[in-house]
Amino acid sequence: MVADNILVLRTLLLRHPELQLAVLDLDLVQVEEVRRLAGTCRNLTIVSTHRSPNDRMWIAALDAGAAEYCHPNDIRSIVRARRIARISELRTVRCAKWI
Repeated sequence: MVADNILVLRTLLLRHPELQLAVLDLDLVQVEEVRRLAGTCRNLTIVSTHRSPNDRMWIAALDAGAAEYCHPNDIRSIVRARRIARISELRTVRCAKWI
């Protein structure tokens, strides 16, 4: 699914709670939206993208809750971020069973 703005994305997330990945273009969305989504949608892996990624924006995006920050064409990094998040979720579930 594709959302052309943050309001459409929020609507999609409400209608489809099974969604697990959001790729947010920081040319179109503010880092604060990444923070809001990360705080609201705990099961959502957020990947922030930008056409010219830099260290300052990378740190801001990760601090806001993004799992990755990369160029929009870097599909390998986007997919890897979701895969790593899924492994982390499985480890958390396993640990919770032992507690």
